[in-house]
Amino acid sequence: MLVNYRFYLPVITITPIKIGIFFLMCALIYWSHTSFPKINKRNLLKSLFTFYLLCVAQLTISINIYTPRTYIEMLRSANGFGYFEAIEWHPLEMYKTIYTAASQYTIVGNLVMLIPLTLFISLLWEDKATFKKMFTISFLTSLTIETSQLLLSYIYLEHRLFDLNDLLQNTLGGLIGFVIFIGIRKIVPNLVSQRKLTAKI
Repeated sequence: MLVNYRFYLPVITITPIKIGIFFLMCALIYWSHTSFPKINKRNLLKSLFTFYLLCVAQLTISINIYTPRTYIEMLRSANGFGYFEAIEWHPLEMYKTIYTAASQYTIVGNLVMLIPLTLFISLLWEDKATFKKMFTISFLTSLTIETSQLLLSYIYLEHRLFDLNDLLQNTLGGLIGFVIFIGIRKIVPNLVSQRKLTAKI
């Protein structure tokens, strides 16, 4: 991490994929002594959903671990912990440069990121799929990601910022996922379960 123009190298970076691989190995060992889950549409969806969550976590959160000596030196160099200045309070600021490739990539990425979230949740728990719940889930998920990035950056374990643009675009993406779910249910009414269920707006 770069602090006051000085680079500090972590001992290890903890990422969700590493944690996911560890738990997968534990699950495989457990199943080898009991029985493996049945292969059906619902379990396949659950597996894909878990993999998706790991990918989102991998893209958004990582934790740098330093030796105590390096961490103390880093804090001294920065004169203490960080400040909550790493917040983008102007949600419309990005759109001034929307013609640039970087802004377009960021906007599209933020919109797409949570589309599968509400889509998977709606498919797996379709009787609870409502606009209000999907909005709440999308908003709280994005808020958790942004807040985690801010807090980890504050103590120099991460280098991100809290961006209102991300929060708004992620939430909108989640709602798009719910709309896609409604379309899927009309085309394939029994995709997961045999019950006839209707998504509630």
